[in-house]
Amino acid sequence: MFQFLFRNLLAQFYPLVDAHDEILTVLVLYEMKLEDSPAYQSLSLAMERGQKKSLLFVYDNSVLAQSPPVTSVWSVCYHHDPTNPGVSRAYNHAASHAKRHHLKWLLFADQDTSFPENIYECYQQSISTYRDCYVFAPQLMDKKGIVSPFQPGAASGKRLKKITPGRKSLNGIQVVNSGLMVDRNIFESVGGYDERLRLDFSDFMFFRKLQLRTQHIVIIDAACKHELSSTKKISLGSALGRFKIYLQGSSVMGREESPAAFAFRAFLRAIKLSVRYRSIRFIGSFLSS
Repeated sequence: MFQFLFRNLLAQFYPLVDAHDEILTVLVLYEMKLEDSPAYQSLSLAMERGQKKSLLFVYDNSVLAQSPPVTSVWSVCYHHDPTNPGVSRAYNHAASHAKRHHLKWLLFADQDTSFPENIYECYQQSISTYRDCYVFAPQLMDKKGIVSPFQPGAASGKRLKKITPGRKSLNGIQVVNSGLMVDRNIFESVGGYDERLRLDFSDFMFFRKLQLRTQHIVIIDAACKHELSSTKKISLGSALGRFKIYLQGSSVMGREESPAAFAFRAFLRAIKLSVRYRSIRFIGSFLSS
C-alpha cells in the first residue's frame, strides 16, 4: 500500500515520461522483407497511434540486401550483414548507434513478434512508475500460453502458468530477447551481448550478466504474440542449419556453466528433431559437435 501511494505522489511531481524520443527500436531480420515482418507492421501501427516519429535500427542478416520502405513514422537506419552473425552482434551494433545518438533505451524486437498498438504507452507508463528500474518486458504468448517470462533452469526454461505485471526479481524469472527494453548504460556496463552466442542462449548469458548490476525486471501490462523459433516447422536443410547454431550456443554455455546439463539438453533436442523430420542427421550433428 505504501509503495502504491508513494508512486501516485511521485507521479504528481514528476509527470509521465515521454520516452519515444529516447528509444531506439531494434529489429533483426533474416530472409524476410521488412514490410512483411509482423514486428515492423505492429510497431508501425503503435507509432502511428502515438502520432510520433522515432528511430528504427534494422539489422538484416539475409543473404540479399533490401531497400527499407519510405515511412512517415520511422527514421530508419539499415545495416546489412550477409554473414548472418545472429542477434547478439546486431544488438551490440544497435547499442553503439544509440550511444552516438544519445538515446537512453534499447527495445529489441524479433521479426515474428506482434506487438499491441498501445505497446509504447505501456513501456512509457512503466518507465514513469518504476523510475529506479532499468529492464522492462511484456508477456509473450503463443498457442500454448506464456512463452516469456519463464522460469530459468539448467540449460532450459520452464513455462509459467500466469504472471502479473509489475516489478519482479531476476532470481525467479527471465525473458526472451524480443520485447526486452533495457537502459543503454546498463547494457554497456555489462558488456552487451556475447557474440559467441548467435541466437540460442544469448538471452540466458545476457541476463546472467545483468544480474551483476540489477536485481529486478518490470513486466509491463502488455501481451504480444510470439512463436519460438524452435517450434516452427521449416525445411530439413534449414532445420539442420538451425540446429548447428543451437549446438554452437550449447557448447559455449556448457564451457561457461554445466557441460553435462547442456549436452543432455542438446541430445534430447537431437532426438526430438530426428523424430519430427524422420532423419538421423540431427543425431549425427550432435555426435560430431
